[in-house]
Amino acid sequence: MFKVKNTNLIKDSNEVIKNATKKTTIPTIINQEMVIEGDLVSSNIIEIFGKVKGNIKSDVLSIREGAIVDGTIHATYVKIAGHFKGNIKSSVIHITSVGEVSGEMIYGILSVEEKGKFEGKASQNIELLQIKDCTGEVVENS
Repeated sequence: MFKVKNTNLIKDSNEVIKNATKKTTIPTIINQEMVIEGDLVSSNIIEIFGKVKGNIKSDVLSIREGAIVDGTIHATYVKIAGHFKGNIKSSVIHITSVGEVSGEMIYGILSVEEKGKFEGKASQNIELLQIKDCTGEVVENS
């Protein structure tokens, strides 16, 4: 049996959100009238109400109800209440009761509310639960 080497692991999604919101309280907002084709990169929070086609890299990503996103997501925390098609790699993925996901998900923690929809492939990767510092290095227990 393998054991994770003396590292701190993410315990729940609240821990991830708390750490991300320490950086800023002002998210980047893609409003419902916006259509973006291209990549989005932020070390903070992105909230999408409109349409995005492209790659998204962020600490926290929220795809709001009515939003449509098609592409690839790399984030620490992803909450989906809109429509997403593509691939997601995230420590925490939360699909709400009105969220719809089609594609492949690689996650540390996954939650799907009742009536939330998912079609595709999902697999857990325990390495996504390791707490890392800003350089990407694993933080060891003291």
